[in-house]
Amino acid sequence: MNNVTATSDAGAGSGPSDTEPRSYFTNLVIRWTFAADINATQAADAQFQSLESALESADGDIRDAMHLMDDQHGKTAIDATNSLQTLSETCADVSKDAKKLRTALSRYASAMGVVRSRFEGFISEASAHGMTVKGDYRNCSLSYEDRPPESHAQYFFDLKPRVDYARSLYNQAEKEFADALDVINPEADTEWIRNAKAYVTSYYIPSSDNPAATSVGPIQAWTSGWATALRGGRSYYHRGNYRPPANLADMSYWKRVTAKGDVFNWTWFGIHSAAGESRLAAPIKGLNTVGTVAGRVFPIVNGTMTGLESLRSDDINHPEMGDGEKVVRATIKGITTAGVELIVGGAGAYAGGLVGITLGGPIGAVIGNVGGGLTGGFIGNEVGKRIGDAVNKYAVHPFVKWWNS
Repeated sequence: MNNVTATSDAGAGSGPSDTEPRSYFTNLVIRWTFAADINATQAADAQFQSLESALESADGDIRDAMHLMDDQHGKTAIDATNSLQTLSETCADVSKDAKKLRTALSRYASAMGVVRSRFEGFISEASAHGMTVKGDYRNCSLSYEDRPPESHAQYFFDLKPRVDYARSLYNQAEKEFADALDVINPEADTEWIRNAKAYVTSYYIPSSDNPAATSVGPIQAWTSGWATALRGGRSYYHRGNYRPPANLADMSYWKRVTAKGDVFNWTWFGIHSAAGESRLAAPIKGLNTVGTVAGRVFPIVNGTMTGLESLRSDDINHPEMGDGEKVVRATIKGITTAGVELIVGGAGAYAGGLVGITLGGPIGAVIGNVGGGLTGGFIGNEVGKRIGDAVNKYAVHPFVKWWNS
């Protein structure tokens, strides 16, 4: 650990003037911890490189031995050949996993190297702006005294979001490394299952990392879900009947076909009942309105977060890439994710409601609507990401490469 205190005005060689007004801010401190050991990661990569070479050499020796057994016809020779074949396949599988692990380690070390450079840059920059620096890039705090000059306070509030973004890059590198290890682990869930679990969780529970943005999905799920469940359950209990909406003829073909699967197109009571609407009509309508709005915003939020994740991934994995290309790639991936999720998710909810109403009346429609919407939203989210990746790979990157040449 070291303690560095420096005071200067960038380029001028002097601190703020004694007459400069002082701010009223206190406790201006930025801290971070960088726990990744890049050197150890690189050493592990080198060890697995040696293992990979040894496995390839062993596989070659095994195959040579198998060729020597080609002319042997006894039972022992056949058993030996089969054993050698199994051993060769095992070597090939382990070698394949070693290559994947090497790739994961190499990408992780490179990504963390980018993040480390940012933290080291913050330390040098903060020192030049008169901040007290304690520690190094691994465990550091940057601070000003209480009520510092206004120029110092302004610099602090300019620096803080950049440090926060560097922390998000660190988390992104950790996430990508964990995902790469899950691909190698035969007992881990497949990528689709992992993503499905994450999607369903985000649909019902806000993330602690960003509770404000990630609350949109749960708001939609719980308000719309309760509204649909109460409406469908009430109609089912009182034997309500399907009542086509008044504007059915003006609807699109898809909405006309699936209108029967919407529990809000069913009466509250049976056809022979003299009662009109239930006392629950107003609160259910309010819940459904909130859920409908949130349901349209949810894919947009997901698309935005996907775009930001793409930007962070490019920042740590492609530092040579221009900022303009990174932004375009993030925008395209975010738009395709949001657009496809919105379309397929809505179609899934309508289709699920129609299937459910056919099998179980209004209660079946409730289950089908929720299940279809979740399934469609997840499929749309995944397909949208892959479309965005394909556009970036086969259109954006070649165009930028051509333009720069």
